[in-house]
Amino acid sequence: MHYSQFPSGEVGVVFYPFKSELSEPNKKYYIYKLFSSPSKITDKDLYNHTKLMFSYAHYSSFMGKITAAAWYRMKWLQIRSKLREIWHSDWVEFLFKRVQKIIDNQIDELTKSNNNSSNKAN
Repeated sequence: MHYSQFPSGEVGVVFYPFKSELSEPNKKYYIYKLFSSPSKITDKDLYNHTKLMFSYAHYSSFMGKITAAAWYRMKWLQIRSKLREIWHSDWVEFLFKRVQKIIDNQIDELTKSNNNSSNKAN
């Protein structure tokens, strides 16, 4: 588990999978959560992150017996990480810019249509 502060001031909680000579996971890291600033991280958050880290260590160990709860917790970690990667990727920025362009074009067309209607009425 690692806390990393970005230039924007946000703090990311990142989990790096355990690996050994016998096994290495496909995923290099999981982004668990982002905080807007370090002051937003509470003692309860630290406790929960540490608890999740030990659950992950147990889940990823060949020696640990995997319970259904541990399996679901790890799947949830993987899904959350993927969603955060998508949300903070250039793809989302591209999508927002594209939607904004479509909205601007629609506003321009409505404005032109209203101007043409008012010109014909005069």
